[in-house]
Amino acid sequence: MIKAIIVDDEPDAIKNLKWELENFCDGIEVWNHFTSPEEAISAINHLRPDCIFLDIEMPEMDGFKLLERLKYRNFDLVITTAFDNYAIQAFKEHAVAYLLKPIDSDDLTAAVQRIRLNKSNNDLGFELKKILESIAPKSDKDKVALPLLGKTIFVKIEDILYCKAEGNYTQVFIRENRKELTSKKQEVKGC
Repeated sequence: MIKAIIVDDEPDAIKNLKWELENFCDGIEVWNHFTSPEEAISAINHLRPDCIFLDIEMPEMDGFKLLERLKYRNFDLVITTAFDNYAIQAFKEHAVAYLLKPIDSDDLTAAVQRIRLNKSNNDLGFELKKILESIAPKSDKDKVALPLLGKTIFVKIEDILYCKAEGNYTQVFIRENRKELTSKKQEVKGC
């Protein structure tokens, strides 16, 4: 089940989005919703949702300022706004979707499908961590060596979110919105 939080200063927009999610998107649960960005920040940091549906233009603070103030950022972000001029900034914040109000049901369903795919990749990442832990030496099994082009970096296993295969390469997604590219021909060894 995908756990979601909605942040929007308009109660009717929250009501409509919640209705759309409940009626058109299986496997997603709206944990909570907020009209106040300040309250949302506290709840997001505490509840750690899988995704956030976030409005941009709000009177207290805009959505991007809210994102800057969060300590917890390991969620999928969906921007829900009536304005089309924030798209570039939204994707710089790694939004999985940019939905214009009124929200189209098909667009919402596609966004939730992307979230579902990301969540399954993260679940696969959990399995990957177990595999990495099993190949790492027992003396120091909290890191793994990732061979990159011309160098090797050491990454804490707990910081690896998931891996994504792309042909002969694998993208390793690491906390703090970092990713590294490694060749599948190279062997990953524990350090």
